[in-house]
Amino acid sequence: MKSKNQKPFQKLQFLIRDFGFPCDFDFGAAGGNLFLERTLKISDDQPQQLKDIRKEIHSYFDSIDCFLMPNPGKIVQKKEFKGKLKGNLINSLHKYNDKW
Repeated sequence: MKSKNQKPFQKLQFLIRDFGFPCDFDFGAAGGNLFLERTLKISDDQPQQLKDIRKEIHSYFDSIDCFLMPNPGKIVQKKEFKGKLKGNLINSLHKYNDKW
């Protein structure tokens, strides 16, 4: 695959639920990709092993993305919850990020 400049996998998508820092990174793909970029950034003060891992991960995937989600709220913790949110999750997303 290296001789053909191909990568073994197409896409790696990180989905982070209950993301707790909406003031630093917006929920959704835009904030998630910024978070991922900063997380995978290579710096001089990192151990060599971490630098190598960060370099290698990009060689395995055509694209790497991240999506940040808020906590869906206490409604999902109730015994009566059957999986229907009736807009509660969407409303909480709008509360944090008008772009949604």
